[in-house]
Amino acid sequence: MSHDQHPQQIAQIRHLVSAQFARMGCQPDASLSETLLIRNGFYCGRRFRVCGLEAVWFFEEQQLKFYAEDGSVAQVLDAADLPQLPANQAA
Repeated sequence: MSHDQHPQQIAQIRHLVSAQFARMGCQPDASLSETLLIRNGFYCGRRFRVCGLEAVWFFEEQQLKFYAEDGSVAQVLDAADLPQLPANQAA
């Protein structure tokens, strides 16, 4: 993925996270917090939190994990389930 496409993918991930949190019972007008994740000095993803729920997007793995209020994994979306940009689909 090019640097120019990353903001577009982040916007798609945010939309997906917000929609899933709503399905998990969170109010649509709740304020979503977002944190960059850094591992060994390198960007590796983002954490989203609202209404006691959490989602973590792992950039390299192209995986999004949703966690329930009790911390258990509620859902895992892999690369095939995530919004794809045209450049990501090229082999």
